[in-house]
Amino acid sequence: VENPTSYGEAARVDTPVLRIPFMQTPPTIDGVMTSGEWDDSSALSGFWYDYENADFRFMAPPQTQLQLYSGFDKEHLYFCYSSPVYHEDSWLKANGRFPDVLNHPLYGMLWDDHHELELRPYDDIAKGFKLGLLRWDVNPIGTVADWYWSQKTGHDWKWTSKATIRSLADGQRWIVEYAIPLSSLVYGGYAAKDDKGQPIVTLPPPDGT
Repeated sequence: VENPTSYGEAARVDTPVLRIPFMQTPPTIDGVMTSGEWDDSSALSGFWYDYENADFRFMAPPQTQLQLYSGFDKEHLYFCYSSPVYHEDSWLKANGRFPDVLNHPLYGMLWDDHHELELRPYDDIAKGFKLGLLRWDVNPIGTVADWYWSQKTGHDWKWTSKATIRSLADGQRWIVEYAIPLSSLVYGGYAAKDDKGQPIVTLPPPDGT
């Protein structure tokens, strides 16, 4: 369809669009959703489970359904993940204590409860895949692994986003708040220029992009 919608069966929503607004007042990144702090943001929920390799069969129930908030200003891209703790008052797993350690058998964050945020700051999804992805992994105690991957470079652990990220969990919800410098997105394939000689990532972002 010409204009994607947010309703219908999952397989029919091929290109969902989340429009991220300019925030008049940036949020305080502390892992706490203060009342009114994210009122200027977009909100998104209704996530589906990835059964296997992008095979989405079941929508997550309320007990595990994620809520996402996002916005930006002239210098940062902001995200807030709010997840229920299920079962309530249960412990979340977090052995990863060292930044940028993802696959270690004892301390790798990949085996923890964790959030994964991936960005491809380009409007063409197919070309964005070729340019690579920027990724953040965050566990409940606030350990962060930020890294870049592309078909050309493989895993690149040298990239440092200098993002401010805070993670806080209690017995009911787990909150992760991000402030990602827009300047950090100009990296790897995204530091190049297009066929017309223009930067692939334009900063600050033009209105409407």
